[in-house]
Amino acid sequence: MARYKEIMDDIKKTVRDRTLSFGDRLPSEREFIEKYHVSSKTLKYALRELQFQGVLFQQNGRGTFVGKASLGIGTLAFLLPNMIRTGYNHEVIERAEIECSKKQINFMYMTTNNSYEKTIVHINNLESVDLDAIVFTPLVGKDAKHNKNLINMLKKKTGQLILLDSRIPNKNSYSYVGNENIGSSFKLTELLIKNKYNFYMFIANTDNSTVHERRKGFMDAMTSYGIPEERIKEVYLPPAGKNHVDEKIAGAVKKYGSVGIFVINDVQANDLVRKLSEMEYLIPKEVGVAGFGGVSLQGPLPLTTAKIDFSRIAREIIRLTNTNDNRTVIIPTKIIRGKTT
Repeated sequence: MARYKEIMDDIKKTVRDRTLSFGDRLPSEREFIEKYHVSSKTLKYALRELQFQGVLFQQNGRGTFVGKASLGIGTLAFLLPNMIRTGYNHEVIERAEIECSKKQINFMYMTTNNSYEKTIVHINNLESVDLDAIVFTPLVGKDAKHNKNLINMLKKKTGQLILLDSRIPNKNSYSYVGNENIGSSFKLTELLIKNKYNFYMFIANTDNSTVHERRKGFMDAMTSYGIPEERIKEVYLPPAGKNHVDEKIAGAVKKYGSVGIFVINDVQANDLVRKLSEMEYLIPKEVGVAGFGGVSLQGPLPLTTAKIDFSRIAREIIRLTNTNDNRTVIIPTKIIRGKTT
């Protein structure tokens, strides 16, 4: 047996024997190294794996402590493509951790970096974790076969699998929690159209079911109000590097006189409004902006947005952990009329 696994088993035995209980601080790293006669690297790997399983948790500057998994409490695990400090995943994680603490549910999350191979490694590492539920966002840009395989692997690990993206078919095999994207996007686009802009743009920086639904709401509104195709442009931005979107908007304003812009999230929308203000465009007279989200409402101008109720999303996820029923839960948004339309 690998040395780090022996260390993990010994610490687990200490917890089971109640030599150490929930909330107790573990001995220092130096004491452990002397006890097990291992390198700092091996010890840290063993402790990190135990943190991953919820057996231990770490507090910066204070040390490592026995976690809630020692109480026999189940675990809610999040397996998401990234964990940037802003954005949808970050907001859901933040609220879910608060709700888990209230319900005394052990909480853990892992990032896949949108890698199929890394996701499989994480799934295999869940073998020893007592799971109530797994929350998963399918990988972006991978074929359906890859995501279906991952979902089948996850289903074997838990009775309740909850997806945050609806692009995978066969919804009877898992639960889904999401927002009312199509109707809310229609209403946001309607606010742009009522300002009677001469040209309209739909801007996105990723490709997933959420974007598809918001695009549908945008296009449904365009069709409903009889906006011709030649007055509509879709812009998909690259994930990194210069996207030249400001140049495209400047060209559209110069050609058409005024532009209404739908941006898929409010973080992007606020950044765009900031750029447009620096370029001295009149908002919303020359350029109108609507952003879907509720993450970043503090921008240069109060943004017109469909505000997402992240706390309710977290509560619905927690509620689903207590049942093996597969359900689809759609959370309504609140349309906020700002000064960008």
